Amino acid sequence: MNSFKRFIGFALSVVFIVLSCAVPAFAQTLPTYNAVSDFKTSQGGVWRYQCGYNNDGLYGFSDLTYDSKAKLYGNSALGMISVAADDNVTNSPAISLHPGSSSDAVLTFVAPYSGKIEISMANGGVYCPLNGEAQNFDGINFYMCCGSKKAAEFKSVSAKNSAVKERVFDDVYTVSIRKGERIYFIVQPNNETSNDTTHFNPQIEYTSISKTTAVSATVPAYIGKRPTAAPSGSGGSTAQITSSITGSEKDGVYRLSRMFSDLMGDWKYYWFDNVNYHEMIYQDGTWTGGKAASYARIGGGGVSWHPHINGYTVAAFTCPESGTVHIGSEIPVEVNAASADGVIFSVVSENQLLGEQYIVTPQNPSQEFAPIEIDAYKGQVIYFFLYMNAGNSGDSTKVAPYVKYVDYKYVEPYKSNVTKEDDVEPTLRTDVKPIETEEDEFTLNILQILLGCIPSFIIVIAFVLYKIIKRRKKNG
Repeated sequence: MNSFKRFIGFALSVVFIVLSCAVPAFAQTLPTYNAVSDFKTSQGGVWRYQCGYNNDGLYGFSDLTYDSKAKLYGNSALGMISVAADDNVTNSPAISLHPGSSSDAVLTFVAPYSGKIEISMANGGVYCPLNGEAQNFDGINFYMCCGSKKAAEFKSVSAKNSAVKERVFDDVYTVSIRKGERIYFIVQPNNETSNDTTHFNPQIEYTSISKTTAVSATVPAYIGKRPTAAPSGSGGSTAQITSSITGSEKDGVYRLSRMFSDLMGDWKYYWFDNVNYHEMIYQDGTWTGGKAASYARIGGGGVSWHPHINGYTVAAFTCPESGTVHIGSEIPVEVNAASADGVIFSVVSENQLLGEQYIVTPQNPSQEFAPIEIDAYKGQVIYFFLYMNAGNSGDSTKVAPYVKYVDYKYVEPYKSNVTKEDDVEPTLRTDVKPIETEEDEFTLNILQILLGCIPSFIIVIAFVLYKIIKRRKKNG
């Protein structure tokens, strides 16, 4: 009988251990992001508060600045974003967006993980309740774009159409996304901006997370009637230069002055310390890297550069196709007259210097960039380097790199006409090694479950020890 009791006790202990392990392991919740709950008065995190404008047929995006007195991002020209305690329709809190006279108001979500997400509106819709028939206003247009793809579109949203007002976003959108990709919630005026304040509260819920490699974000084609321009004061991406180079990406012309934005895409931004490439950080229209006293900088629509004091300021272009390309600058390389001793500008690919190395000094402050022609394979990286001469005091430099395809043809990888057989392309710094196989992901999930069991094991062991001590005292 005692043996049977001990067996039953042992079996119950096993069941208790299994259940206590399973509950914490499988009760772990996946992250959910709510725009109202997550709202911050400084840029950063998963939500960005931006203006959007026509950048030669693509959307250009720039961060808005928070006005602590007005308690909102932006202004009447760029667009305004804030938190509203009441959306005036469902009495729920919401993000309030008002398009500007020169640009659209944009709430941007930056995916922190790869996986599948569900997108919904926590307040049930996108509402423009003050824009009604009695005032004869024309409403707003709302777009939700997942990267370069338009996922949802609601036109002429206003109070004069109650069906649209009440049921403008009542679906849940399921999207596969990768770390670094962006979802844009865009509010644009129909024809004019009177009473265009729009309320909604996006909620992003992860239903699964996968360990895939991060990707560069893409931008949608511009939707609307605004002319091509970066709105004044936006820190926007359209550089104001006179250039003899015309065309865009669809023509095989990749101009940094046209493509410059807050995204890492075909163009990427680094500072190089002679060993590793470090990604710069984008803020207020400028990519910066390093400490404030020695920082590297690329801003001014991609035209205004500044060298790092202990390394190189770098714009890196990744060739999207194989072929023959011309490499150059839309403007002469020009250093600030206040520079102490000038700068050095060069182009490198496959560990080889391409063309000349330009030493631009206050005595010779402007030098024409002689175009370079090479055969490049798909994925080949072309680095544009700016380095100080002896110090970086006053070394602001203007240069506008471009890469232009003149012929498309197959070029064998690592056998371009600038490569030596012994050369190996420098490896960009990665802080986290991505998990690339299903087996690795399975192993990680098992480890997470086992880690989740540790607190339960400790509780069970403590309980068993307590019982043993109690029994010994009783028998003692």
